[in-house]
Amino acid sequence: MNDYEKLKSILQDVKKAKTDLSDSINKINELFETFEDMNFDCDEELEEIDERIEELQDDLDDGEGDEAGINKEIEELKVQRTLVEEAVEILEDLQNEFENIADICDELDIG
Repeated sequence: MNDYEKLKSILQDVKKAKTDLSDSINKINELFETFEDMNFDCDEELEEIDERIEELQDDLDDGEGDEAGINKEIEELKVQRTLVEEAVEILEDLQNEFENIADICDELDIG
């Protein structure tokens, strides 16, 4: 392969890499939007769970309602809260990954 053919091959490789990178950036942007929505949803869900647990605890303190039923609902909410907290941990890991990607993009001066 002569130098001219090598240059043509390099040009094709660079164009393919550029296209692949552009596709990857578009996919990452879509994933980031989904991440942001999920992050907001988790924060909102944690607030709702905490408010409901507080309401139920107030009902118990005031002697209102079925104690066994209230305690059962509180336990279910605590399990649900734990699951949401685990999701938040994953979202925090995702945020770190997105920050790493943003740093790489800054270094490459893209996106």
